[in-house]
Amino acid sequence: MPLPLEIYEIIVSHVPDHLPTLISLCLTSRALAQCGQQRLYESFRTDRWHNVHANPTRFLDTILRNTHLAYHVRELVTPCRDSCEPQTLTAALPLMTNLKSFTIFAFSAASIELILRTLVDCSFQLVELRWNWVIKNPGPFHADLMTRFISHQTRLRSLSLKMTPIPFPPKNALTSLKALSTTCENIQIILPGRCIETLDCVYLDADDPDFDNMSPDSPLATPFETIKRLCLGIGSLWFRNMEKYLPSLDVLQTSIITVREYNLIASSLPHLRIIHITREASSTEQVTMSKWLFSALRGLEYVIWGSPFTARSPLAQPRYHCWSHESFKPIILDARQVHEQTGLLLLDRLLPTPSD
Repeated sequence: MPLPLEIYEIIVSHVPDHLPTLISLCLTSRALAQCGQQRLYESFRTDRWHNVHANPTRFLDTILRNTHLAYHVRELVTPCRDSCEPQTLTAALPLMTNLKSFTIFAFSAASIELILRTLVDCSFQLVELRWNWVIKNPGPFHADLMTRFISHQTRLRSLSLKMTPIPFPPKNALTSLKALSTTCENIQIILPGRCIETLDCVYLDADDPDFDNMSPDSPLATPFETIKRLCLGIGSLWFRNMEKYLPSLDVLQTSIITVREYNLIASSLPHLRIIHITREASSTEQVTMSKWLFSALRGLEYVIWGSPFTARSPLAQPRYHCWSHESFKPIILDARQVHEQTGLLLLDRLLPTPSD
């Protein structure tokens, strides 16, 4: 007598996210294959498929040949332009009706319209979108397609957008959005009228406009009140006297470097709980400035030093120097350990520990 499908699902749930193991599991029996395929195809990322699917086109071709597998795909990170044809991607995307997280990197300029038109016609409802394809000053038609696409994503909670500028989305769009990462120009377009909690200011060029003209009458003054986590670039001094605009701010991530900038943080944002300095620093600077920040900001619990990116392999994760107000000696942590200790998620994906 065959076991209920639920039993097989429980068995598969205990299998680690290790592709060779999952592939072997799918070859064991039809029942395990049915459950194993869901795990196997639920996420395509270059870090997860490292050394297993060297050619990402194979993943998409498998989806196109076995369309029932497309429903299992919940996360898709597109490869770079040289490892996947845009025609293959646009043929597979409409089949992924259960897709929740989509990240796209650069393709050739000629394929912008093809990809945007495909996305507009897709039926999936994303929770997370990362458009990492830098497109400055897109044509009006392409910008309008982007606005139409994100406006149709009613469940979108996290948006990272490196196409700028875009037209104003309708007021009733993006009502679920909580995290926004884009240029200051797009922030001024998207933020008003929405309760964003995490804001990441992206600078594509050194001369990108900033929030230099902030005032109590600014259309951004009220939306900033909901921001709990703010990420700024090195040249961002617009938060001078920003306490009245950011009363809920809990976490600040910035690559400040001068004493003047440290003083601005202490005087303008006195209620911070966590500060993440997003660059490397000498031991002397870490000791000196961490101690000073703890003395200047009474509610500060952690000062974290280190870039969120690493130049090593996709599987390598950066290490951070984490200082706490309880100790003047740093603890060296990876992103997972930082998340466990402070609750701060520094990377979009935490690799499992060897015991997971």
